[in-house]
Amino acid sequence: MLKWLRRQWREFRKGPPGERFKKLYERRERTPHAALKKALYFGLGLIFIAVGIVTYPIPVIPSDPIILFGIAAMAQASWYGSSALDWLEVKLRVPFRPLAKLWRRLPRWGKIAVSILWSGLAAFAGYGVYRLFAD
Repeated sequence: MLKWLRRQWREFRKGPPGERFKKLYERRERTPHAALKKALYFGLGLIFIAVGIVTYPIPVIPSDPIILFGIAAMAQASWYGSSALDWLEVKLRVPFRPLAKLWRRLPRWGKIAVSILWSGLAAFAGYGVYRLFAD
């Protein structure tokens, strides 16, 4: 299983930006049981999004990556979704490039601190939204 995931990740990374998700979608379309896999990706995406939304007010669980994973899984179930992810990747590369460089230069403790801070801010925002609608 891990070998398969590593191989998939390497193939995905080798693809040029703006075409990676479409190529991944096309590779999956050529596999046996493609329709079943599409349904599974779509269903898993919905489950991950629901779990992310339900766990958003809980401070310890990082819900943002869970929701993003669900959106990506759902998008991979359709050609239009794959195209949208490719478009989004190209558009977000430029504004996020300085942040990516900064992230790569951070020591491990800095990455952990930023991750904890981000999770705390997301939990605080989620709790704020909860209190806004609960009252």
